[in-house]
Amino acid sequence: MTKLLAVCCIAVFAGYADQTSAQEKEALKLVQTIPLPGVTGRLDHMGVDLEKNRLFVAAVANNSLEVVDLTAGRVIKSLSGFKDTQDALFLGGDFNKLYVSSLDGHVRVFQGESFWLVQDFKIEPDPNRLFYDPTTNLIYFGYGGQNAGFDAYERVGILQSKRAAGHDQLVADMIAPTPRPGHLAEMAMDDNGILLICDSRADMIYQFDTRKRESSRVGPPEVTAPETSRLTGPGTAYSSARGLRRR
Repeated sequence: MTKLLAVCCIAVFAGYADQTSAQEKEALKLVQTIPLPGVTGRLDHMGVDLEKNRLFVAAVANNSLEVVDLTAGRVIKSLSGFKDTQDALFLGGDFNKLYVSSLDGHVRVFQGESFWLVQDFKIEPDPNRLFYDPTTNLIYFGYGGQNAGFDAYERVGILQSKRAAGHDQLVADMIAPTPRPGHLAEMAMDDNGILLICDSRADMIYQFDTRKRESSRVGPPEVTAPETSRLTGPGTAYSSARGLRRR
């Protein structure tokens, strides 16, 4: 069955003095549908190359990464050899590298044009989201947890990205202690280097000080206002959602 990828753009509307109905305040408009030939099953996260207008789609069940030319509206490359493809991160400019995580415990690095495999970091199972901090050129990713058989902690890996043909380095781990490890997923970082990571199975949020490379808070999420995310439980911490950088 051919998979279809719907590409939406944000439609910007000018403000009006008169109130309009919710239907008239449409935020997204479908502008294109791109087929993914030969792809079946669930899709997961995506990365984007804004310089060359390419989209990288993790096809989980297909064990592939689909490279889509958004200008031409078609797939131009299908990378295979993954097991449960999770996420893609593209660094352009002097880096020109594509990073791909897969559930079987790999973070692979490809050259950004030829898509030659240049590095393969073999780690414990369950690497998921890839988060890039442009101020340090560090890439963060959660892994381990339930899928790795852990019963007391999860990990956050830290990868130092290098420009051009320079070899990246896995420089550190941050430990997330927990009585019920799950699956580390979405990430966000504020301007002070505080990293928030959500465990989507255990319903927990971890807070890390990336400068000290240690866990500082952990607790269940509780949103109390549109602009504020609260981490509650033992050792309560508050973190404003303003100023957060998210993937």
